[in-house]
Amino acid sequence: NMSRFAIELMFITQDKKGTHVDLKKSKSIDDEYTPGVFELFELTTAHGGADQADSYMQWKPVCYTDRKRSMGVATRANTYKLKDLKTTDLPQDTVARAYFPDLDQLQRKAVNVSFGLSKDGTYVASNYTSWTASVGYGNPPYETLSLLVIVVISTGLGIPVVIILFGGLFVCCRQKDKSAKEKKTESDEYNRSDDYSRVNGSSAAIN
Repeated sequence: NMSRFAIELMFITQDKKGTHVDLKKSKSIDDEYTPGVFELFELTTAHGGADQADSYMQWKPVCYTDRKRSMGVATRANTYKLKDLKTTDLPQDTVARAYFPDLDQLQRKAVNVSFGLSKDGTYVASNYTSWTASVGYGNPPYETLSLLVIVVISTGLGIPVVIILFGGLFVCCRQKDKSAKEKKTESDEYNRSDDYSRVNGSSAAIN
């Protein structure tokens, strides 16, 4: 049995006119909660071409076959194209029909997300699939690095820089001391030679 599971996400907005629904994929800089995944899907609704979004939903194209997330138990979550949703496609007993009695006049969109790869057998092997998405009002949150990631990056980059700086300073100090010692040695040898010449000169004058 190589069954794969999928869900259809339905989006219904009460704004009857002028609402734009957009689905886009972008690059991500943070993989703290999804190791090794640097892609992000984002669905937003907005009036016309306004920069201010009314609502959003975000998710990454990955699911996990274990409660503890890691690259070893990760598999692909495929996101398909955004499509128009017909009222006839909605189940008769859905909450949407009870909450929106005028569904025919509202804007309706849907997107499918399937979990796993073809014939990978991950669900059968683990009997577990975990997928996460975030939903909210207004503009999507701007992606920022967490304090832990900042500390790790700073440590990883800072330690080599400190080692290079102190190593360079140590080498310069050693070279300076070595040069000073060589100059002192040359000066001492010169002084000894000069004293020797003076002594020999005095002895010759006495004779």
